[in-house]
Amino acid sequence: MLGSQNPGFLREGIYRFIYSGEMLMNWAWRFGMIVLAGVPAIIGGGITYGLTESNTAVIVWEVILFCLLVAALIKGGKGDANSHQAAH
Repeated sequence: MLGSQNPGFLREGIYRFIYSGEMLMNWAWRFGMIVLAGVPAIIGGGITYGLTESNTAVIVWEVILFCLLVAALIKGGKGDANSHQAAH
């Protein structure tokens, strides 16, 4: 299987997010992040369309925001125990 030896950041993060119960523990933070990302998606999409008059540019903007949101959700919030450990 491709990547079975080293799953990488995204695969490891998704696994941790789904199977470790983190999704249930930080549901309020995750929901808040989704709502917070909705504002730039709507406002930024309108501004992007107004400047470029291109639906393609709006789709690119939305994809970029979606990727940033997924990265933030996988990384976790301040309550994540891993974020408080000192780097070695």
